Amino acid sequence: MKTISRFLLAGGALAMLAAASSHASDAYPNKAIRIINPWPAGGGSDAVSRIVAARLQARLGQPVIVDNVPGGSSIIGAQRAATAAPDGYTLMLTSNTTMSTNPWREGKLPYDAVKSFVPISQVIRTPLVLLANKDTPYKDVPALIADIQAKRGEFSYASFGNATTGHLGGELFKRETKVQMTHVPYKGSAPAVQDLLGGQVPILFDTGATALPLVVSGRARGLAVMQPERSPLARNVPSIREYGFPNINVTVWFGLFAPAGTPAAIVQKLSTEVQAIVREPEVIERFAAINVEPVGSTPEAFATFLTTDRAEMGKIIKSAGIALD
Repeated sequence: MKTISRFLLAGGALAMLAAASSHASDAYPNKAIRIINPWPAGGGSDAVSRIVAARLQARLGQPVIVDNVPGGSSIIGAQRAATAAPDGYTLMLTSNTTMSTNPWREGKLPYDAVKSFVPISQVIRTPLVLLANKDTPYKDVPALIADIQAKRGEFSYASFGNATTGHLGGELFKRETKVQMTHVPYKGSAPAVQDLLGGQVPILFDTGATALPLVVSGRARGLAVMQPERSPLARNVPSIREYGFPNINVTVWFGLFAPAGTPAAIVQKLSTEVQAIVREPEVIERFAAINVEPVGSTPEAFATFLTTDRAEMGKIIKSAGIALD
């Protein structure tokens, strides 16, 4: 009898928790929601955050405010989001730097990329593009590889910063093509692009949001997107697989997260809304204008993706001996 009573009590407790979670979802939201963006205002992440916030506000009927909290390669904003109340009123929209690269830093982070957050939905992705100065002789990747090999280590490539996706993409390119290049890190895309266009560096690995307008305008040459398939944002730029390198797959992505402990019903409700938002024709058009591609995923699919992405970034960082500072 005691065993049966314990079983009934446990079942009753679970039912009460499920009912409470359902009630929280039904009542949610009843006040303003804050989306922490751990990057500076004015960039691509900020544009994505504000598009999502505006559409969430329209769909949920409550104010949705973007709060830019930059610093420390997104660490400061991520810490603030991780320590927020897990009630669905503080969220974070951030990139693979925060969730897949930073965890490989030496020393302890003030947040745990796995334990401090619950994934809601991957929102967008944009390809990493291998750009060449338009005055170089490189018409395709084989021509580039041949010239790098001829220079016997006297060749440099640029990225928009140390341990950024551009840096990781460049190191993966080196590993898979078996060439030697020296990395030249810049403090952001703007100075890197300026030196690429000026001929100070011959090639640059940068995000589609930055690179594709340069390709379309003819100011730089797009040699490849660093992923197995061509990007719908740049159908005329070959994929790196087309040149015989199927193991190169580096994209830039942004996703929405909540602090760990946020009720599952609220997470699911937000994910459903985000998945609907990224399918809206107006949102698709606005994303295309800033050269990002809508994704939209369930919390479960996003969690699976994160596990794989984090492991892949770790392999690149370790094999290349990249110091994350």
